[in-house]
Amino acid sequence: MPPRPPPTPRDRPRPTQRSRRGSTDIVATANNLRRDGASVGDLKIVAGAFKEMRRAFKVFAPYRHIRKVSTFGSARTQPGDPVFQLREAFARRVADRGFMVITGAGPASWKPANVAPDGRAASA
Repeated sequence: MPPRPPPTPRDRPRPTQRSRRGSTDIVATANNLRRDGASVGDLKIVAGAFKEMRRAFKVFAPYRHIRKVSTFGSARTQPGDPVFQLREAFARRVADRGFMVITGAGPASWKPANVAPDGRAASA
């Protein structure tokens, strides 16, 4: 399925009471962390994670209607290894069921998960 184009400012829904409450909760949690005496390092970790999540939401917005599965594993596993073959079978099965496979890796152990059974890209 081709990705949907990202929404334009006119397409974005107006904030609802639920989204405002969610935003308020985020700000309150950040303030509580500061008030609890979280270290500068801890606050940087939270801020970094929050920025990464925001970017991921934007990147995957066009694929919101597609189910996703994220995979993890060692980059040292070689193609002849039974684990590599298991990963290939797993990726094929979930891709055949319409899932987008998210590997976070390039070629190596998750190469089989990066390509759909028909050879087209199946991962992000």
